[in-house]
Amino acid sequence: MELVKADFIRHFPEEEKGIAKFFRHAEQLAKASRKMSNFVRSNQTMSFFEMILYYTRALHVYFPVLKHIKYASDEGVKKGLSKYFKGDAIKDVFSSESDLLSCLFPFAWAKNNDYYSIPKGGSVEIVKWLTAKNKFYRNDILLNTEAKSVIIEGEKAVGINAVQQSKNIQLKAKYVVAASDLLSLYRKLLPEGVVRKKTIRKLEKSVLYKSAFTVSAALDCPAEDLGFGEELIVLAKNNLDRYEHEDSNPDHSKLNIFSPSVRDKSLCPGNHGLVFIYMPADIEKYDYWKTGVAAEGNRIRGKEYYELKYKITKRLFKRVDDEINPGFSKHILFYEAATPLTYERYTSNFRGSIMGSRPCKENMQNKVTSHFTEIKNLFIGGQWAELGGGIPTTSRSSMNTFLIIMRKENKKKFKILTKYFDGIIKLKELNTNSLLRDSSTSNLIKKVI
Repeated sequence: MELVKADFIRHFPEEEKGIAKFFRHAEQLAKASRKMSNFVRSNQTMSFFEMILYYTRALHVYFPVLKHIKYASDEGVKKGLSKYFKGDAIKDVFSSESDLLSCLFPFAWAKNNDYYSIPKGGSVEIVKWLTAKNKFYRNDILLNTEAKSVIIEGEKAVGINAVQQSKNIQLKAKYVVAASDLLSLYRKLLPEGVVRKKTIRKLEKSVLYKSAFTVSAALDCPAEDLGFGEELIVLAKNNLDRYEHEDSNPDHSKLNIFSPSVRDKSLCPGNHGLVFIYMPADIEKYDYWKTGVAAEGNRIRGKEYYELKYKITKRLFKRVDDEINPGFSKHILFYEAATPLTYERYTSNFRGSIMGSRPCKENMQNKVTSHFTEIKNLFIGGQWAELGGGIPTTSRSSMNTFLIIMRKENKKKFKILTKYFDGIIKLKELNTNSLLRDSSTSNLIKKVI
């Protein structure tokens, strides 16, 4: 990080004092983030007294974060950056970021050598790992199965109705945990009127992460030959309003570009490469991406949709040609593109959102996330139960949902698990505890790096 800091000073010598302050705050965040793994529990897993103790312990860890969190939205980021820098030129380096923490945290992660990388073999390796763990614990995984409704008896969820390969099936359970977004659960899987309209309106107005337009391109040569390395490349234009970086325009929206095949040669045949292009996008753009509406309300993808998809893909390729390598598009063997409609169809997430609810002031005030629902024994797991998104949030959220259920089922085991998650005991002590060794919860918690 010292080399990056020196490079900033070399390019902006008149901002040296502010650069030193900026990197000092990034290092404070780095130090704090190393301790955050012991502060991952939701307050919904605690009693009032436990919350007081927990947040007293956590305050010194999260203070470096809290003092920056108010600098969000276009004006907030500008105000936050003005604490460090005077000129517009250096501020333009962060012109596409939506809050001050997004400017600081990448440097903090770099300081900690905390780089999120897909495992060797690609993201499918995560699926294989999860499948192996579920088989070990003798859990059933049902493929080609769509949940149709939650079964409610009285005021309690007791299972789900589903369709498996055109066959109706019913699964009974003491607890039902939904990994989908809240609106899909409330609108599609529960009877009308079970959830208050006020709750649904609040969720409809929540501030979400954007969906995306993405392209995965297969190359006839190694990506390194075209100038790609292991790093994530961000293409962002200056002199734009901040919202324009996420307005679904391939000519000026921010692009994230990287080549997974540079790091992992197993992803494609020898002497070939892969490049992935990500553009934030909104599902309502281009009149819902030139789709029609069927009688039942589903979006119809016709000729205009596929033509638009093709045109935007080609404009993205041209931008990579213009800004990274003039010969890039000539080396593409084939590609796959996805729109926000694609992500909505595959995930059923509201508006095709990639990462759920943003950790912003509006969502915090409106309390749009929760592990609990208005139905007894129906819980939320995954990234929609907590603010933020991605694999770390999903893992933490699922852990908290599990703790909520374990607190009801077995308080002794619950207390042992909370000691581990709070950093009071180590993994070895957890896995050798007699209360866990004599049941199916033995070795349940595995440390994943």
